[in-house]
Amino acid sequence: MRTLNAHQRSQAAKFGVEILGADRWRDVLPLIARFRGALYLSIDLDVLEPMLAPGVSHPEPGGLTIRDVLEILSAIRVPVVGADIVEYNPANDVRDLTAMGFPVWSKAVCAQGTVKETLGSVNVPVVCAGAAIEAGDVVVADDDGVCIVRRGDAERVLKLCAEREAKEAKVRARLKAGELGLDFYGLRTKLTELGVRWIDSAE
Repeated sequence: MRTLNAHQRSQAAKFGVEILGADRWRDVLPLIARFRGALYLSIDLDVLEPMLAPGVSHPEPGGLTIRDVLEILSAIRVPVVGADIVEYNPANDVRDLTAMGFPVWSKAVCAQGTVKETLGSVNVPVVCAGAAIEAGDVVVADDDGVCIVRRGDAERVLKLCAEREAKEAKVRARLKAGELGLDFYGLRTKLTELGVRWIDSAE
């Protein structure tokens, strides 16, 4: 079911392995009918459509549905003496990572794992999502996005952010008390100058 590379295809041909892709999954049913004796069943969760099972090691679009898998299982007529489920990888489940509050941000979600065979570099300039980042810069991230603050600007930016946060807290308190932004921002005068007519009651 997974995307095959050239080596995997050559190995399958070498050992006479028949490969049935997602478009041919129903061809499995007559093969199951020929089973004799006891059966050990192994379910690779990669076979499922990623929309249904995102937390697997190698999600591939165009996979089977739960109903498809149940139909295959229902076709088994011989005793199942053992079974296992493989390729379960909850680290790839974005929803669960979010629920955990795991501090990671990215432009996109990718099924491919990290590279572990080569050494990385530290304290070197990098460009991420178009932003140039130097060693020592401050990276601030939340649900709204990621911001890079130059190391030399960090103290000044922190002071400005604290002032902005205090100001917004006061605004929220006024809004919660029922005051309109139109009034405390002085927008009524401006809108009246633009020709807006106010109707405070039914005429």
